Amino acid sequence: MVEEYQCAFCLSLLYDPVTLECKHCFCLFCIKQYHTQQLRSRRLLQNNQQDNQLQCPLCRKTFLVLDWNVNKELVIIENLCFTI
Repeated sequence: MVEEYQCAFCLSLLYDPVTLECKHCFCLFCIKQYHTQQLRSRRLLQNNQQDNQLQCPLCRKTFLVLDWNVNKELVIIENLCFTI
């Protein structure tokens, strides 16, 4: 059950969890860091993808990043985990 609430990057419990359109969840900090890294590599490769596109690191689905929305339901679960 813990794996459901674990970030695939840092392997910790999700902190400020963000759920992507593909339903994969990551820590806000981790997914922003991944997005920044992707932008840098695209610029080095001179890829024509827009800067507001992100590819999920798990399933590779591409979607637009308009806003980083923290998943409030997962925050509640996160808070319950820390109080137990």
